[in-house]
This record gives sequence, structure tokens and C-alpha cells, in this order.
Amino acid sequence: MQKELVTIGLPAYSASGLRKALDSLLSQTYSNFELVISDDASKDDTQRICMEYAKRDPRVKYIRQEVNLGQVGNFNFVWNQAKGDFFMMASDDDWWHPKFIETLKNTLDTHPDYGIAMCSFTRGLENGDKIPYQYKSELQKTNFYKSICPGEALHKFFYFGLIRTSLICTISKPIFPNSWLFDHVGQFKLLLLNRVYTISEVLWHKTSYAGGPRAAAQTSLTSRMFLGYVYNIFKCILSSNAPVHTKLIASGAWLALVWSIKRHLAREIFIS
Repeated sequence: MQKELVTIGLPAYSASGLRKALDSLLSQTYSNFELVISDDASKDDTQRICMEYAKRDPRVKYIRQEVNLGQVGNFNFVWNQAKGDFFMMASDDDWWHPKFIETLKNTLDTHPDYGIAMCSFTRGLENGDKIPYQYKSELQKTNFYKSICPGEALHKFFYFGLIRTSLICTISKPIFPNSWLFDHVGQFKLLLLNRVYTISEVLWHKTSYAGGPRAAAQTSLTSRMFLGYVYNIFKCILSSNAPVHTKLIASGAWLALVWSIKRHLAREIFIS
């Protein structure tokens, strides 16, 4: 049965790898979905490719931004387009197994008390190396510290897993703040209100770039970046929707984060 609609939000900016990403999404065995593409005022062949696919398949809805929203702004835009019963984030240079949506939706149908489902995946680097991320059991709701630790893979759940749209509506907007590690802050909001169910099947390939903006930022971290990150996480804990017991557990993770940042700031002051 494919009665429930899935919204796929795809923030696009580069034509490199875009056709492969679109082909893998449109080849899903679960076919009742809409693919919302937000073209962030691209300057290459992205517009032409997207319009080509939109003419070919009525499930593709193409939106071109008049001005560049930036990575965070474009991500927030596609999240706000979540009109289906379920939502998933896509990237313009990744690849999905044909049964990605079907498998994860069946998982959520079987476990109605879970808000997010995610599969194991591989992360491909520019040099050809592939890093596997294998998950063997459910991710408990209390696993907050790993979700906000820089370098952890847990934030991938919240970008690219399958999420119940009804739960997205309860989260304070915007989902992602315009700050360092915005993805970790956004997924922390989700973790306050959801349980994540993981499966061992590898159904997704994530493309990463070693020389991207995040890699550059992490080589020159500043006190201001850290403090802004701590502030945004604290705002999540103060949200009115999360139950008190969850906030208490999350507060422990926040204190651990503050302690780790305190050590970093001490090193920064000492070195300078």
C-alpha cells in the first residue's frame, strides 16, 4: 500500500552528480512521493537539468531561488516544504538504493512509537576511500551527547533519514540556525522529541569533500563559534515541546559539551 505521501526535499546548487542523484530518487520502489528541488540561484547547468526532469516526471517540483539563500537558508527552505505524511532530505550528489524509502517507511509502520528511521550507509571521499557507518540496533532517545559531538555521524540521521512530518511541525523554526555546526543543532531539536530506529542494511551513499567549507572552519575554530554553538543547543533544551525528563537528560549532555568546550578555550587562550 502506497497511500501515504513522502516529501523529498532536495537543496541544489551544483550540477555535478545531480543526474545520478535524481535518477536514484526517481527509481524508488515506493513511488508515492513528491520531489521538491530548491535551486539556490545556481550558475551552472543545474536549472536546465532540473527543468528537464520536471518535464519528464510530474512528481518533480522545481523551485529556483531569485537570490542565493546560502546552505543553511536553502536547507531550511526545503524542510518547510514538508507537506507529505513523511519527509526526507536529499543531497544533489548522493545515491540511494531503490528500496531506501520503502524499507524505512516499513520500519516506521512497524514501530509507530518511533519518529525517525535510518539505514546504515557509506561515506565516500574525494580520494575514492569509502567509510562505512554500520548500525545494528535502535538509537535510543537518550543518546544526546553523541548527537552534538563534532565528528560524530549521528547528524546524518536527521538530514537523510525518513521522518514523520507531524513531528517536524512541533519543532521551533527555523530548524537550522545560521551558525557553526548548524546540522548538529537541528538534529538535537529532533532528538528531543523523537526516537530513532536504525537498520543494518546499507541503502545510502553519502558524498563528502575533504576540502569543503566545514573542513576549513574546523582548522580555525574560535571562541565565538563555540559559544554560539553552546547557546543554540541551550535554546533547544528550553523549547516548550520537549518533556521535562528528556530535557533533564539533554541538559547533562549540554553540560558535558560545555566542559569539553571549556578545555578547548583554555588551550586557545594558552596558545595565543
